[in-house]
Amino acid sequence: DTNRFDRAEDELGRALGLADSAGAASGEARGEILTSLGLLDEARGRYTEAEARYRQAIADARSRGGPGHAAMARRLSNLAVLVMNQRRLDEADSLLDAAIATWRGATAPFDSLELATGLYNKGGVLRRRKAYAEAEPCYREALGIYRRLQQPVHDQLRDGIRDADRERQRPARRWTPLQRFEQFA
Repeated sequence: DTNRFDRAEDELGRALGLADSAGAASGEARGEILTSLGLLDEARGRYTEAEARYRQAIADARSRGGPGHAAMARRLSNLAVLVMNQRRLDEADSLLDAAIATWRGATAPFDSLELATGLYNKGGVLRRRKAYAEAEPCYREALGIYRRLQQPVHDQLRDGIRDADRERQRPARRWTPLQRFEQFA
């Protein structure tokens, strides 16, 4: 596997060099190459490098005035998943909000399966925060898209909806003053 990763990195590095030498005409290609390099770095466990590549791809697109397209949403989502896995939930939440908004307002066509994945990931961030009621609509919308596209449904998506249902049905707990004190003591 290491040899395949090395070869892929070499090829992507050459492609990035060609894109850089072509200048502005290859701006979108450069962003896709940086994103691919980020995915490769992430797969190799090089998270700092992956984050830098994703951020560069996002910055390049913003500098060209092109934040409203599906490729930008994918880049934001890739970065969000990376930081979510590092337990940087506030940042992941903001990035996913931006990605979802970009997919919803995309000026170019996109695969709605990408939106479903973004919604699923947003639900995952909220679920990690135990904000089940907020996660539920994300999971339910993602589920609707998966079903409409006849895609397999993740077990974690079903688990998220189940957790939200369970939390909603749980009666509110009433704490005695002693229990409150013991909880924080």
